[in-house]
Amino acid sequence: MGLYIGPSYIGDPFLHPSRRAAPAFAPAPVSRASTPIVRLEAADNMVAAVHEAAHAAHSFFTRRGIGSAMIDGRGGGRFRPHVGADVAPLLTGREPPVSVAADAKAKREWCDLLVGMAAPKFAQWKYGTSSSDDICHHDYLTIDRVLTSIASSPSEKREMLLGIERRALGFVLRRWNAIYALAKELYARGNLGRSEIARVLERATITLNENAAETAYGLISAGLINTGGFAWNDETDAEEEYGLGVDAPKDGTTPKYFYPFGKDGEVYVAALEDAIANGPPVVAAYAKQLLDHIQKQKKQSLENTTRPRGHGRDPDMRYRFGDGYLVPFSR
Repeated sequence: MGLYIGPSYIGDPFLHPSRRAAPAFAPAPVSRASTPIVRLEAADNMVAAVHEAAHAAHSFFTRRGIGSAMIDGRGGGRFRPHVGADVAPLLTGREPPVSVAADAKAKREWCDLLVGMAAPKFAQWKYGTSSSDDICHHDYLTIDRVLTSIASSPSEKREMLLGIERRALGFVLRRWNAIYALAKELYARGNLGRSEIARVLERATITLNENAAETAYGLISAGLINTGGFAWNDETDAEEEYGLGVDAPKDGTTPKYFYPFGKDGEVYVAALEDAIANGPPVVAAYAKQLLDHIQKQKKQSLENTTRPRGHGRDPDMRYRFGDGYLVPFSR
């Protein structure tokens, strides 16, 4: 959309500790403090972790990408939505508006994005800190700069902000368990990479998709198993059918599906192994059951191939294992 919005740094050297943040739509000029804010208390480091966890959680659940998150041990932190160097400058409140598209579609997209900038303020309130305004100062300078550029009037600007904050609060309340779980992990470790962030958030929200679990078991029983490499590239709406994990918020938000067991009517061993290694406990446990079921089917098919054809049973119920598949013998 023409403007890069970078991650926040809540140990903001532009914000003097004696100042409260100016209202979002009338930011006072802020001069560089002679000494950056230094917070040494453990509580401030946990607030920093909550702040960055809210950024990361919103980016993850809206599928905007995650790179890394860190806290510096002094009450500061940073979330990067991508892997690589961060080139976004800190804002002072004196920058001119930016030139971006301001049609209705662009406004909706900008507001969707800015919900993630406002979310840490409400996460910090939910956690119980009273310093939300100060340490979210940079986030709100970013919000203000974008809204100044896309709103057609001060009243529209206010309405946009109210909508963004309403949605940010709703997001935090819906996803608080995941945000808090990520904050605790970030506080304990100080730095988390992309896969580590994803794993914590998934474990906190994903449950077993029972319909997909039943489908997978039935496909294995039918011998439709593939031992080749697996990559999910299905562009249809088949995720609900194949995803062993589901994140289904209780507020009616569209469910999201994770850890597909296969595709094209087959169960992939590699997909189950990935779910076992990386999925939340409930998904990993069921994927292990499915893999055990495959091993039983394989053993049975090998036993059947050594018996005389017929052997007192319908040959259509016997399986052979080859070419990466378990498939039934035909008459």
